[in-house]
Amino acid sequence: MLLLFKPSPRWWVFITVIVGLCGQGFNAYSWGFAAHRYINESAVYALPSPLREFFEYHRRVLKERAVSADQRRAWDPLEAPCHFMDMDRWGDSERLALPLHWDSAVQCYSEKLLRSRGILPWHAPRVYRRLVWAFEQGNHRLILRTAADLGHYLADAHVPLHLCSNYIGQKSGQHGLHALLESRIPEYFGDTMAQTLRRAEIVKRPAHHLWQIMNDAYAHLERVFDCECQCRSQVPSHEQYAPFRRGNRLLRQESIPFVLCYHRCLGGLMGRQLASSVAHVADWWMSAWVEAGQPMLRARWGPDLSKTESFEEEDAEDRWKGGGGEDHDP
Repeated sequence: MLLLFKPSPRWWVFITVIVGLCGQGFNAYSWGFAAHRYINESAVYALPSPLREFFEYHRRVLKERAVSADQRRAWDPLEAPCHFMDMDRWGDSERLALPLHWDSAVQCYSEKLLRSRGILPWHAPRVYRRLVWAFEQGNHRLILRTAADLGHYLADAHVPLHLCSNYIGQKSGQHGLHALLESRIPEYFGDTMAQTLRRAEIVKRPAHHLWQIMNDAYAHLERVFDCECQCRSQVPSHEQYAPFRRGNRLLRQESIPFVLCYHRCLGGLMGRQLASSVAHVADWWMSAWVEAGQPMLRARWGPDLSKTESFEEEDAEDRWKGGGGEDHDP
């Protein structure tokens, strides 16, 4: 396919992204609201022109709607399984044999079983197909809404605890591990988590690529649990927690010495996963645009969607469900 943008002969151009997340508060699902917003906003600057100009002009929408998928969990019972997969509940050989696409998966297993174990590897590629269709239709609102959701699901796929049934340490007596890994580390050490990121690349087979992302993250799971245990034995018990105030309540959370021990034991894992999230979100956004034929997106024409506090629900998504977007890799 002829590309409208002209990459340099050395397409492995790099940009440096400094993860400045200190003090922004990480108290939500998965990466936390602040991190999800950071990932979507930062991915914009890895895109080629003219896609970058369009997304940059509307970056406030991408940033604010980066957490919409988590917010939907409060009222949509079908949303939660889209954010995780309990890979440990599938045997190794069984997991390798899982169908790549949703239609095939529900023919082999019941939908109830699949949803109970998480459907992230099937849901994100379908959202990708929806983004391709939105680009083809030139629907700016649907492009931004779908791109923001896609960024969220891809970021979740980089989090090791989203890929196992022991996601908050409840099975191993390590309660609070989820917040420790994904909130306390970025909160305390975000300003030191600097990474060098490449510019966006084409993803030829999204479903395969997502499984690779998840397998890479899952490989770190044992270390995530073991390092917490090591730090419990290394840091004196009376130094492991510190009080903090939330409103009128006095609570406790892991102390800076304990978080520092855990961060060092992990060897900068969460910084690398955060940087990888940014890179892969940009990859999928650009790939959807290229697959759609690289349509021209006139950022400054029409209403300024960046000033829209909330999107009105449109019937465009229903039209996509009715006819567009097949469940397959390009």
